Amino acid sequence: MVVVVDVVIGAGLFFIGGPVIVELVGYSWHRAAEHMGVLGNKVRHKHWVHHEVHYPKEKLRPNDHYEDAGGWTMYALGVACTLVALLIMPLKYYAPLALGAWIYGYLIGEYFHRAFHVRHHWLQRFAWFRRLVMLHDIHHTGPYNYGIVFFWMDRLFGTLREEFPAGEQERFPGFDHAKARSSLS
Repeated sequence: MVVVVDVVIGAGLFFIGGPVIVELVGYSWHRAAEHMGVLGNKVRHKHWVHHEVHYPKEKLRPNDHYEDAGGWTMYALGVACTLVALLIMPLKYYAPLALGAWIYGYLIGEYFHRAFHVRHHWLQRFAWFRRLVMLHDIHHTGPYNYGIVFFWMDRLFGTLREEFPAGEQERFPGFDHAKARSSLS
């Protein structure tokens, strides 16, 4: 009976816990570090390049491939979260949680974000995917929709927006855009 309980708990951690952790930690990191700059402008600059150089709001899908901005910070965050989980959880629960989080983060989170910026992605034929793309596009126009893929955390924290803003919105408050542009030269 104990083995069955452990398998059920492990499956729950893999299929539910891992994705929830990725969405929660990813949302927090995306909003606080990459947009608000709580860790300074070096982390924020990489994400600013994604928004303003590779995928500005006027040109969100310029190619049939994804242009990577070289953001490694999400992986560093993943490693840190993995190590913290290792310290606080029994190994029999840690392994399915960590594995579920890494698989979800890479295979779902990374894949979908890339797909959001590809012009003729095969998933465009599905209405549910087009809705996710629209929510992500709204993120590129204002301080909304920081979710990694599914925007649950935005609903929870009040940052979900389902319509494009009417005017210009600041996406990187307090960030020196002119200085960032000059550093690209």
